[in-house]
Amino acid sequence: MKFDLRSLNRFLLLKIPIARLAGIRVVRLDDKACELTLRHRWLNQNPFGSVYFGVLVMGGELATGIPLFKAVNDSGRKISMLVKSHRSEFLKKATGRIRFVFDDMEDLNWNLQTALQSGEKHAFELHSRALDEQGETVATFSYLWSVKCYC
Repeated sequence: MKFDLRSLNRFLLLKIPIARLAGIRVVRLDDKACELTLRHRWLNQNPFGSVYFGVLVMGGELATGIPLFKAVNDSGRKISMLVKSHRSEFLKKATGRIRFVFDDMEDLNWNLQTALQSGEKHAFELHSRALDEQGETVATFSYLWSVKCYC
C-alpha cells in the first residue's frame, strides 16, 4: 500500500468506512508525526453539543495505528498488530476542528525493532492527543498495542 495522504484517506473509506463517515481525515504522515483532523458536525455529535467520545477515541487510535501500520508495512515482514487496551481522558468539550496528533515516532520504531529482534509478542503503549482550534488539549489517549512477527 502507498502511504500518501490520498491513499490513506481512500483506505479509511474502503476499510474503515465509519471513520470516514464520522469525518476523520489524514492530513499528515511523515517520519516525525501523524496528524488527523475532524470537524464537529451533526453526524458525529453527542446530545451535549460536542463530538461524541467514541469518535474521539477512534481518531486517537487511528493517529497511533496508521504510523504503526506504515512501519509494519515498511519492515517487509509479516507482523500482526492488535490494540489490547486503551485509556482516554477527556478534558473539555470538543467542538470546531479537532486535530489528533501522534508525534513519538522514535518510541514506535524502537518498540517495533524490539519486537522484530525478539520474534516474540511485544506490547507497548503509544500516546496521542486531540487539540482544538486554539491548540488546547481536549483529550489524551493511550493505546496498548501488541505486535507479533511471523518471521
